Amino acid sequence: MHPPQPIPPLIPHVRYGSRPSESGWLFFGAARQGMKFLSQHLLRQHPDLLFIVPAYTCDSVVQALDEAGAEMAFVDVAPDLDLDLAAVRGWIERSAGRTVALVPTPLFGAPVRPYKQLFPDCIVIEDRAQTLPDPASGADFQLLSFGPGKQVSGMGGGALLGGGALRNGYAALEQECGAVRHVVLSLVGNLLFGPAWALFGQKVTQRHSANAIDKESRSIDIRALCEDRARWITHSLQTWDGTGRTRIADAYHRSIPQALRFDMPCGLPYLRYPVRASLEGPGISSGRMYEKVVQRAEESSRRQFPGARAVMEASFLPTHHRVTAEHMAWYADRLSGLAGPAAA
Repeated sequence: MHPPQPIPPLIPHVRYGSRPSESGWLFFGAARQGMKFLSQHLLRQHPDLLFIVPAYTCDSVVQALDEAGAEMAFVDVAPDLDLDLAAVRGWIERSAGRTVALVPTPLFGAPVRPYKQLFPDCIVIEDRAQTLPDPASGADFQLLSFGPGKQVSGMGGGALLGGGALRNGYAALEQECGAVRHVVLSLVGNLLFGPAWALFGQKVTQRHSANAIDKESRSIDIRALCEDRARWITHSLQTWDGTGRTRIADAYHRSIPQALRFDMPCGLPYLRYPVRASLEGPGISSGRMYEKVVQRAEESSRRQFPGARAVMEASFLPTHHRVTAEHMAWYADRLSGLAGPAAA
């Protein structure tokens, strides 16, 4: 079977229009700015605050918490891609008398537990950079990202939900805009360059993440996003439809050997679909972009995190609209061979 046509690993949803931005949302130049802004505020309220974060997460999350002066405890990633619940309980028990902030992360859009119900005394910050907001979430805060490789893109930008009490400090921030430039870049990319532009955007994003916690990296400068870009992003959010991604992810679930799958439920519009294999091909990306965080987590904890390493060593299959039946058949054929005769 010949490899199918080249496609990028990620293509976000973008629609051109303007709708009033969501009430109570605080928009930033990037999600990492929102994380730093929020953590600084929480640390002023709770100087003893301990952040519990997954050992596999974006470098920019760690950078933002570092720059805010936060103390972090890393926990492993479970087979369903949620936090290792036993490890979370252990840290909370050991931190009795301190305030704890949990940062559950729906990796690729996989669901996370209702942590606010489980741990009502903890501050819960859902890092939803790889998925979309959840109106039913009981979390205290939700962080969103609108970079070039996310579910919805504004060619950058981020938002914080639940930060109404921070609005005075937010109003004092310098604004970042460039709405016309970002819309034009997106239009040129989508209309003229097609998948090549999305691939370029993903390369830039990965390169930034790989260097995010280097000593030479630039510090995070917090800026509010202007209303024009916020309204454009809101329009894209309100026109997003995950039906196609759900269909492709469910097809992967049916065709890929169980031994190579993570314990992810069907029926969800995953940003990418991770598999426990090293595979190269059109549209396939690698989990190595967060390797530095995994290494840091293991060094600080003086133990290995097998769950985080499994995701780091995984391959990610695309779920966007340029994935064809030929792509899916080619992936399934290669993965069946990797799983061995018993899985065929």
